[in-house]
Amino acid sequence: MGNILSKVKSSRKVEKVEDRLGGFQIRPTAIYDAIVNKMYTFKSSGGALAVVLEAGLFLDPNTDEETRFTQTFYVTNGEGENFYTDSKGKERMNNSWVLVDALAMFATEGEAGLGELETEEFTIKRKDENGKEVQEIVDSFPEVEGLEIKLALMHVNKPKSQKVDGKWKEIPDEFVEENTVDRIFDQDGFTILEWQAELAEPEFIRKWEKQWKGKVKQIKHKPVTATSRTGGTGRTGASTSARTPSRGASRTGRPSRFGPK
Repeated sequence: MGNILSKVKSSRKVEKVEDRLGGFQIRPTAIYDAIVNKMYTFKSSGGALAVVLEAGLFLDPNTDEETRFTQTFYVTNGEGENFYTDSKGKERMNNSWVLVDALAMFATEGEAGLGELETEEFTIKRKDENGKEVQEIVDSFPEVEGLEIKLALMHVNKPKSQKVDGKWKEIPDEFVEENTVDRIFDQDGFTILEWQAELAEPEFIRKWEKQWKGKVKQIKHKPVTATSRTGGTGRTGASTSARTPSRGASRTGRPSRFGPK
């Protein structure tokens, strides 16, 4: 099938990415050792490309027992773009793309970003819009499987939403708790930017823990307007530097749907 992420539309004017603080038992906000068990991509009904991360969390440092954690990252919008324009008119990278791209870079030691990863076909079972279980063939990323990392999991309390006429809408006065990936570090605690800069010691991870460890991030309801709709930024559950090659240049020569068209 080829990497569908190779044809993602990016922008040369996008602002530089920086390290900024910013049926499942909810885990306290903290840094967790983890391993990537599976990662695959699919296209949503609205046209957005998504990447599903299936990881194992090591909650007990004295054992190898894993606690399953899954999150879906919507890495593009419905137009296949991995960037957005903020309120000041500046183009910025989709944060989900930044997170998953870091995984790709860590796994390949800087040789490939998300759009250059090799893929294999993988069959998953999921429920369609009518709740019926169906099988679907997707692209998986074997190069990241087995990668040991650290996940900064955030305990989030956010407005509950439901799908109305094909769009997500917040439910007034209702909230839902979940864990979401806020940052991804390599197994030594470096961010991808720190790794690329070849810092001697990780720095951002300590700042993140100081600001967020043990806290709950509260997300308020959006002001109600006639056209207001809430879009999903990702679902969770558990039951560019000199080292970066040109975006979309497949190392296997195969066309990739995540690169530039």
